[in-house]
Amino acid sequence: MKEKKYDLYFENSVKVKSLNDDYFKCYQEIEKALFKKQKNTLKTNVLLAEIIEQMISSQEKGKTVQQLVGQNTQSFVDQINKKLNYKEKINQLKQRDFNKYEMSGILLTMCIYIVLLFVKELVGNHYLINYYIDLLVAVIMLCISVKQLLNQRNLIKRYQVSTQPFIVEIISIIISLLIAMLFYNSPFDITFVILVIAFFTSKKMYSKSLNN
Repeated sequence: MKEKKYDLYFENSVKVKSLNDDYFKCYQEIEKALFKKQKNTLKTNVLLAEIIEQMISSQEKGKTVQQLVGQNTQSFVDQINKKLNYKEKINQLKQRDFNKYEMSGILLTMCIYIVLLFVKELVGNHYLINYYIDLLVAVIMLCISVKQLLNQRNLIKRYQVSTQPFIVEIISIIISLLIAMLFYNSPFDITFVILVIAFFTSKKMYSKSLNN
């Protein structure tokens, strides 16, 4: 989930693409002014999300940007700012992001485990199908895993909470990798258990961080 200019959240950067040229130009001016003035990135993005929603709604009704905003852009922004229930909106955003973090963790656990299976195959020189097909699958799973780790890092960075949930995931991957390499011939595979425990631990820590 890559953040755009001025730390604009990905969700907002997607929604703003629905605006026509006039609305988009007005939005850009508002965005630039808000990020220069506001220090709280989270609240700024919540406010921008509401502004975008109103612009999209007005655009769909066939209204011009002048009809929505009026002569004074700042007055338009101030009006929305006063009416906006930040606490409710932020809680909704946190819940959505927690669900994203959870789903990302599930994908990470499954994909990394498949990568570890290939590592065991590579060390033991015994492949499920053949080297090239197994390698291709492992590379795809590794790319997905890296993507999920980046998603988790961005979700943690968004709320400026502790990085411990992310560190737990990284440590579990390193430990599992070492076990896969050292005990590749063992009939017992505990790497998946380690990854699952790390997933639940990381998820719980992230949830706790959001609620603090």
